[in-house]
Amino acid sequence: MASRKRPSRRMRKIPYSKHDKGRRCASDRLASDDERSEFERDRSRIVHSAAFRRLQGKTQVFTPSEGDFFRTRLTHSLEVAQIGKGLALRLGADTDLVEAISLIHDLGHPPFGHAGESELKELMDPYGGFEANAQNIRILTKLESKSGDYDGLNLTRAVVDGQMKYKDSFPEENGKFVYADDTGLVDWASKEASVSVFGRYKRVMSFECGILDWADEVAYAVHDLEDSVHAGYIDAHHFSLNPSNDPRIRDIVEEVARKFKKSVACVTDSYNGLVKIMVEQNPDFRLIRPSHDHEQQKANRRRLTTFLIGRYIKCTSRMSRERADKGKRSVSSRYLYHITVPWQYRVEVALINRLVKVFVIQSPQISAMESKGRHIVKCLFGKLMHGDNAQLLLPIDWRERLPDEVEAGGKARVVSDYISGMTDGYAQKLYAKLFFPNYGSIYEVL
Repeated sequence: MASRKRPSRRMRKIPYSKHDKGRRCASDRLASDDERSEFERDRSRIVHSAAFRRLQGKTQVFTPSEGDFFRTRLTHSLEVAQIGKGLALRLGADTDLVEAISLIHDLGHPPFGHAGESELKELMDPYGGFEANAQNIRILTKLESKSGDYDGLNLTRAVVDGQMKYKDSFPEENGKFVYADDTGLVDWASKEASVSVFGRYKRVMSFECGILDWADEVAYAVHDLEDSVHAGYIDAHHFSLNPSNDPRIRDIVEEVARKFKKSVACVTDSYNGLVKIMVEQNPDFRLIRPSHDHEQQKANRRRLTTFLIGRYIKCTSRMSRERADKGKRSVSSRYLYHITVPWQYRVEVALINRLVKVFVIQSPQISAMESKGRHIVKCLFGKLMHGDNAQLLLPIDWRERLPDEVEAGGKARVVSDYISGMTDGYAQKLYAKLFFPNYGSIYEVL
C-alpha cells in the first residue's frame, strides 16, 4: 500500500517587484548573459567583499586563537544564513535575499566580540555614536568598493533594507539607531515601513529582516551552547540545577520572566521543559552526561543542535500586517507580513542565551579576555584620535578618507571605521607596534 504524502507546511511565495530589486545607481544593470537573479548577484558581491572575509578573524564568544573548533563571526554568519534559508523556505520569502542579508548582518562588528563593540560605543558617544547594525549599512553603502561609478556595493533596496533593524537616527534611548547622515538612505530603502503595531503606526523592520533577526537569535543560542559544552563551561550539572534552589538559575528565570512579562512559575515551567528536551527526553540528546565515548559525545551534541534548530524553525508562521497607507497600492510585499514565533519558544531561546552569558561570558576566563580586548580598542582609539601626528599613523588609504577640515566628529568617524573593520589579530598587532618599544619594523606594512 502506497504511503500517503504529508502535506507541505510551506507558505505561498511572496512576489518581489522591480522596486525591491532597484539599486541606487540605476546604470548598474544585470548583463544580458548573466543567469543570476538580482539577489543572487548581491550575494556574490557580499561573499567577495573584504569586509566579509575579515569576519574569519573576529571573535564570536571564544577568540579565534583558542582553537579551530569554535565559531568565529564568519562561521556564525554562514550558520545564520543556513537557518535563515530554512525559515525563508517555510515562510515564502526569497531564499537568496534572506541568505544575502544573513551573510552581512555582522559586518559592522568590531574586533573582540561584544566587549569591543561596547567600548567603541562609549568612545564614539560624543561623536555621533557607534552601533554595529548602523555600521553594517555604512560598510555596504560607503566603505566597501565595487566600482568607481558608485560608493559601496550598490546592493538592491531589499538587501539594504534587510539590514535595517532600527530606523531612528542617533541618539536613541535604547542605543539602537542608524547614523544621522544615513537617514536619507533609510527613506530610500524602506518606503513603506510604516505599519500598524498594536493600533499605532510606526516604522518597523521588513519581513525578511524579521526572519534574519530570529535566525540570528537561534544561531546565537544553539551554537554558543554547543561551543560552551565543547569548551567544558557547561555540563550536565548546569541542566540539573533547580531554579528554586540555585540563585544563579533563579536569577536567570526571573530576568527572562521580566523581559517577556510572564510569571516566574510560567518561565520555570519552560526552563524545566528545556531541561527535559536536552537531558531526559531522548537518549540521543545526552550530550552533557558523562561518557568515555568521545565520538558519541560529538554525535549527541550535533543531534541536539539539529533538533533545536529544527524546533525553532518549525514553530514560526507568517502573519499579515496593516499598513499606514492601506488605501494605496503597495510597490513592495516586504511590509505586508511579519514573522511570528510563539512566546514559549522565544522564552526557551532567551533562557539558553542567558545561561551562556552567566556561565560562560561572565566567567573569569572570558571576562579577562574581554577586558584585554576593550583595553586594546580604547588605546588604539585614543592614539589615533589624540596622539601626536595621529593622522599620520593611519594607512594612506584611510588618511584619504579624512575630511578636508579635520574636525573631531569627522576624524572620529574615520578612526571608528578603521578600528571596527579590524580583525582581532590585526588590532593586537597594531597595538603592539604602537605601544611596545621593541616590536615592529619599518618594512612591515599594516
